[in-house]
Formats: sequence, C-alpha cells, structure tokens
Amino acid sequence: MTFDNKESIKNRMLKHVNQVWNHPASDSAVSYDPIVQLLLDVLASELAQLSFSYKNADNRITEEIAALLLPEQELGALPAYGVMHVTPTDEILEITPYQQFVAVDNPPGTNQPLFVSTIINQPVYPLKLQVLINSGMVLQLNKHWQYETYTRLQPMSLGHNIVYLGVGVCNKDSFLHSNRSLKGLTICFNSSNEKLYEYLSWLQVSIGKENISYKRGLHFENSNYVREGNNDIISHKRELQPENSNYIHEGSNHLPQNSCHYNKYIDRTIKRVNKHYITITDERPLAGLINADTREAEHLDIPNLQQPAFWLKLHFPENIEPDLVENMVCNINCIPVINVKLEEQVIKTNPLMNIIPLESNSQFFAVISLQDDQNKAFKEITQKSYLSLDAHEMTLRSNIVHHNERSVITQIDRLIDIIKSEQIIFTLGRRENILSQLETLQQTISAIEKQISEANNKVPSVHLIAKSPPHAKYLTVKYCSTDGAQVTNTKKGSRFREYNTSHFQSSSIMLFSNLTGGRAQLSPSRKVDHFRFQLLSRDRIVTISDVELLCKKIAGEIAKKVIVSIGTSILPGNSGYSRCINIDIHYNIAREVNKDRIKLMEEEIRFELEEKACGVFPYNVRFIGGVE
Repeated sequence: MTFDNKESIKNRMLKHVNQVWNHPASDSAVSYDPIVQLLLDVLASELAQLSFSYKNADNRITEEIAALLLPEQELGALPAYGVMHVTPTDEILEITPYQQFVAVDNPPGTNQPLFVSTIINQPVYPLKLQVLINSGMVLQLNKHWQYETYTRLQPMSLGHNIVYLGVGVCNKDSFLHSNRSLKGLTICFNSSNEKLYEYLSWLQVSIGKENISYKRGLHFENSNYVREGNNDIISHKRELQPENSNYIHEGSNHLPQNSCHYNKYIDRTIKRVNKHYITITDERPLAGLINADTREAEHLDIPNLQQPAFWLKLHFPENIEPDLVENMVCNINCIPVINVKLEEQVIKTNPLMNIIPLESNSQFFAVISLQDDQNKAFKEITQKSYLSLDAHEMTLRSNIVHHNERSVITQIDRLIDIIKSEQIIFTLGRRENILSQLETLQQTISAIEKQISEANNKVPSVHLIAKSPPHAKYLTVKYCSTDGAQVTNTKKGSRFREYNTSHFQSSSIMLFSNLTGGRAQLSPSRKVDHFRFQLLSRDRIVTISDVELLCKKIAGEIAKKVIVSIGTSILPGNSGYSRCINIDIHYNIAREVNKDRIKLMEEEIRFELEEKACGVFPYNVRFIGGVE
C-alpha cells in the first residue's frame, strides 16, 4: 500500500464532494463554507495518519513473518567453496579448521583481498606430485598449475584404465627413516564428467605389487568428520570432553562451535566435495613399501625425467570409458576451503543488554562464538525475543539500519501545519526573517530526506544481541564474513599465501579447483521464491510441484519453464538401462547465461534432490535454451 499524504487525500475527498453536490470539478476548498474546509482538513489529516500507521504496521508484520520463516542465514550471503593444494615444509602437518589463506592478487573488480579458510581436520604430507601418467601421456604441472605434456609413451604400453602418480618426498631421508605410513593421505580427483566418481568405489591403489587399502571420501581417525557405514557420507562428530565439550582445538587457540548455521553449511560443503576424494588407510611404513616396489614404471622409457621417490598406481575397472580417464586429473594434499574471513571484537559489557554491531568490509556470514571473560560460551537462540533473553544467551538481528520514517514525517507535517495555522503571527513579523527561517527549515528537511535515503539504500547490517551475566566485564565475539558471489569462479591455479602463519611451501599454495557456489544477498524476487518454497514444500521434496519450486528457487529468474517427466538413463558400464526422472529447465536462449553457472545450478539442484527427495529413480537435470 502506498502512503498518501494529507493533501492528496484532501484533493480526492474534494473531488468526490464536487461530484456529489454537482459542483464544477475545478472548484477548490475555498469555494465552500469555512466549516466544510475545516472538516476536510481534519478528516484528511486523520486519514493520512491512519494510512501511514497501516503501512507501518503492515511492513512490521511482514518483517516479523520473514524473520520467523526465513532468518538472515536463508536470505544472506553464502561463501564460495573449493579445493586448495598445499605442501608442508618437512613434516606431516594436520590442517585444522579456521586456518586462513589470502590470495596473492585481489579478485577482478574489487580492492578487497580474497580470504579462504579451512573447515575440517586433515593431515597433509611432505609429498608432491612430480608427474602424472594418464592414457599414455606423461604430464607435469607448470607454474600456472596447468598440466603440460612432457612426452608421449609408446602405444599400448599402458592400458586405458591405468594411471601412475609419480610422488616425490621433501626431505626424503628424514621422512623415510621415521617409519611413517601414508595413513590419512588423500587423493583428490577432478573431472568434468560426473560418471568418473562412480568408479572410485572399484578403484585399486598399489605401490608396486602391494595393494594399498583406502576408503571413499575424507576419512581418518582424528578428524571431526567421520565416514558413516558404507554410505560415504561425512558428518560432524562431537567428542564429549569434561567442561570443554564446546571447544575444538586449533593450534594454540580454542574456538567454540556455537553457530548451527555455520556447522550446517560446513556439513553441506563436505558432502559436495566428498565424492572427489579417496583416503588411504594403510598403516604399513612407506619405506617398506618402497623397498618392495618392483618399479613397474621403470621399464617406461621416459628420458630426462627426474625419478620420483615412488609410483602410486591407480587401476580403474576395465569397463571404464577411456575418455573418463583421459580427461581426469588428480593430486594429493588437497584440502576443502570456503571463502570466509575471521573477524574478532572485544567489547565492554552492558548490565542491561549488549548490542554488538558485526561490522566488516565484506558481507556477514555467521557467528562462530561469543564468550565472556571466563571463557564461557553463549548459546544462540533464534525463536526468542531479545527482551526475554537469559544470561549467556544471544540472538541475531538484521535490517537494523531500516529507518523508522514515522516520527520524522509526523514532525515535518506538524511543523508545516503550525506554519499554516499561525500564518497571521508570521505576517505580523518581519518578512525577511520569516523567509530566511523557512529557507533554513527547507534545507534541514532536505538534509533529513537525504540521510533517510542513504540509510535505506545501505546493505542491512547485522547486530548480535546478548545478555551477559552480572560478573562479566568483557565479551569476545568471533564471526566470519564472506565476499559471496564476487569471488565465484575464481580460477584454479590462483596463488595464495598463509595468513599469520608459515607452515607450508609458498609455491605450493594454489587452488586445485575453481571457487564456486558463492551467493550475494537475495533480491526481492528471489526472496519470494524462497518464501514460496519454504511455505509449500517445508524443505521436503515429494511432488512435482515441489521439484518445480526447487528449480525456480535455485535458478531464479533464469528459469522460465520447468518440465518434470519420466525417462530412461544408461547405467555405468554394462549394467543396461534404468528409469529416471527428467527435469528440463527451459530458459531464454537470448539471455546471456554463463556455462559455468548453468553447470553449478545443475549440480546444486541434483544435490538438493538427493538430500531432500524421496524418489527411488535417479534424476537427470538439464538446462535447455530456446524459450522466448
């Protein structure tokens, strides 16, 4: 509903009075009796106040409903995620959450540095991939992190399903004499064809003739994330520790995990990248495996090649398509990261209520922890008014900069009414003084209007409201911000450096995959789609309408039409055919849509369907251009 001021309401009433009393439409209020003029003024003023009160109440009710159904986490920015390669200097190092890396070069179009952070515990080894032999091609990585062909082997010297990884060892003598095993070493695969990851369950890994045991996904005993059963699903494992169960260890720091939103996003990120990994679980010393290595690859004639410390052989099933292996790349010591920067504030407590603005040069993402000066963590409460918070409870509030226009407009209208009603007094005064005062008033009103406009155009800020215990003097809040969609599609090979640490070889810190999945704050139209999806599907996908709503929620304005039908798909290998559910998303071919964005949306829709749908058939998601 649009807000009508007093004059517009009065003009409409006057027009209606002229029609009822058969007066000319051009008659003004002065043509009527003074009592009629007074009544028109009074009624118009009261109706204007009611109109504004209704509008203000309607906006507040809508905001409250939105806060309940779609909290800030649903509408706010989301970080991009990807995979980064690192190599420690000389010893095995365990990556822990919240370790920060910053890009050497700022992203295009922004002056803000690009930060990424680790998200799980994962060991990395002083090993590096020197050479990759794939489909008869000997490949090496160049300085731009691109695989270059070193030489080509003779035809039929290797099968199409055999891949060799030539692995070098940093500080070889020290590492081999320590009787270290490869347990916990991860191998990350990257391919444009999703079918490759289905064959990783039947992969054979060996050093010489010794088979190496492994498991799918990210898995090792000391991780906060463990594999459940045979489903290759990574989930968060909470260790019960006396009086310190809220904390996880990060070097010399202890960061409590309080944000459900942060943990939920980390879980979803791990599930997305988990299919790319295998983790070695063999506990035999590497030195013994190397001594028993029959050097199967030594008979390959590779002139002038620096021999690696050992060859890791990957044997795919015989029925794998040759192009799947040929277009595949892999590497070791690859860790999942997300685009967040850790922020920290220390504030003095207020005995009544603590309102903490979570300021950042980027967009707010999530609160990590809030602690008092005795290191006791606060609990985040979502469905509770900030006025009823108990000690050691906190809640997030967004849209704090939304300006309440009611008092300003009311006061301005009141000043104008006073000037009009007291014009006799103004007439008796000095005309020049009155004009100067009115000019000053007009400038003040213009300045107020400008400030209101600037405040309403700002990105809504986020505040943390907390109730501290009486004994607390200081509060420490740790939260993270993100660049959202600005860093999406940051290319693999982008160089990074450590932030406030020095544990890795600087030349080894690079992106192994593009950063994808970042999102800025939702536009109004996307918010409507999210409302509709949450209200109708309740975060479960059962009917065809639920599938259509999901596609429109993720694709947004790109999706013009969604068609869901039953189809047929070809199973891997020689397994034959199977029923599937075809999901065709039609978009306007005249609209410029990035191919990487389409691929990302396909993966996101497929992931959401696998997580939330109850269908027994596989899903075939396709974006089809051509709708006008």
